[in-house]
Amino acid sequence: ARWGQHGDRRHAHLFARICSVAEEADELLRGPAHLLPSDAMARLESSTRPDQELVAALVSTLGRYPIGSTLLLESGEIVVVARAPGSPEQVSLPFARVVVDRQGNVVEGGAVLDLSTLPTERARIVGALEPTRVGVDVLAAILG
Repeated sequence: ARWGQHGDRRHAHLFARICSVAEEADELLRGPAHLLPSDAMARLESSTRPDQELVAALVSTLGRYPIGSTLLLESGEIVVVARAPGSPEQVSLPFARVVVDRQGNVVEGGAVLDLSTLPTERARIVGALEPTRVGVDVLAAILG
């Protein structure tokens, strides 16, 4: 990233610092690591980069599981994150649309669940999935 005229981030414009965080996220997603969005967010959060307050703002805006993240719940359901967080609880437990039910059936136009309000045994996120590997059309899931 290119910093301010004196060569450090204290003199960089805020927008340049935001772009630097976005560039790092993009590199994690599209570069050699090719991480899933939730893994990229976790990597950014755990880094020792200078602008951790901007990373925290990014995570609170997009969530730990950004829109389009495909998640496996402990209930066996597969969901796609459909909305950005509206509350601090939703940063880690987002709004998500059910695309595969507990029995493994594909669900067209499934319900959007607020995972932050569901019982823990249903809402617990086991992990993120690569949508193409489980046959999920992320855009169709988001649009409903």
